[in-house]
Amino acid sequence: MKKRHLSDITSDFLKSEEYFRLSSQSKENARALVKGIGDTAEYTGHGDYTKWDADFIAPFTLGLIKNLSDETQYSLEWFNMTYEILKAVLKFLARTKQVKISAVMMDNLLQLIESQTLFEETDGFILEPEYQDPYLPQWTPHVADDISTYVSQWLKLYEESSAWNKRPKGVDKGMIEILMKLMTESAYNVYRKTPKTWTKFVICEVMRNQFVEKLDLSVDEYKLIVPAMSSMLDYLGERALLNSKKVESYKRYLAAGEADMLEAAKDPGNYGASKLIYQEMQRRGLDIDNRAEVEKFIQEVNDNGGIDSLLPKEIVDKHNFTEEEMRFVLNHPEHLDSIIDRFSVGLEEIADEHISVHNNHRWSRKQFD
Repeated sequence: MKKRHLSDITSDFLKSEEYFRLSSQSKENARALVKGIGDTAEYTGHGDYTKWDADFIAPFTLGLIKNLSDETQYSLEWFNMTYEILKAVLKFLARTKQVKISAVMMDNLLQLIESQTLFEETDGFILEPEYQDPYLPQWTPHVADDISTYVSQWLKLYEESSAWNKRPKGVDKGMIEILMKLMTESAYNVYRKTPKTWTKFVICEVMRNQFVEKLDLSVDEYKLIVPAMSSMLDYLGERALLNSKKVESYKRYLAAGEADMLEAAKDPGNYGASKLIYQEMQRRGLDIDNRAEVEKFIQEVNDNGGIDSLLPKEIVDKHNFTEEEMRFVLNHPEHLDSIIDRFSVGLEEIADEHISVHNNHRWSRKQFD
């Protein structure tokens, strides 16, 4: 029986959906690189691609990445092009069932390989919080970076998949990325829960609090949150990137938290300082990228009495301490440090962070009941 070489698939590969997704330069070099990759596999004693399995593909791909990155004669452009074609070929072989690994497992394997190399720059979007609840497990950069890596990859895979074309109308890449990253960051920083351990309480609390505090969305856009996130969760479940039972549970939790989120979003007193400042600057037509304008506006807000000056008086009164709440605080001094921490961020710090990081945390008795 003739021993098969990777170049045997060239004609079929050049007609495939994986080929048509390649960059124009990769398409021009695909024929030569498919042969080159096949020759490299042949040299290792694994020239017959029909016998490739995860035990061969993983070390072969990692070795190829390492050799390309170590050899100074290869430019970054050539490195990216070679890997792009290798990835497309492997996906094609898995989809057409010409290797001993399924399409789902191939996607997961490639995701794992990329997470273990510096091939793709990962957006480390989970930053260490200023306030850390001493009763929660310790916040660690290792866990935060790990979560950032695989959630960023989930988003990339979803946005490049056919499922993306079936997303709810009105949802774009910016929206789904903000939603997933804010849910992920808040769940870990506030509750120490990863995307694989979210609970109903955590999902609903993030929706009612952080989504309302931080997201500058219209009513219709808030109503898109549940279908947008549910659609992505469906994709993660279908591709076995997230347990299918968890996917169904998370979708129920999102639906359960929607009403409270929509109700909270009606009250500007629930908005964070960043959001209130941003909205007011937009209303006045100020340029948020102009530092001088931002600083002048921040000083004006300070001179007028702070963030509350941006809210109607009835909303300020609603969210201020009542006499009963003040007595409760004074009679429970053990909570004072926590309250001080939550109110410690000044408007000057918000301006320094380009009005994007800190929130206006408002105390309520239920936080301590």
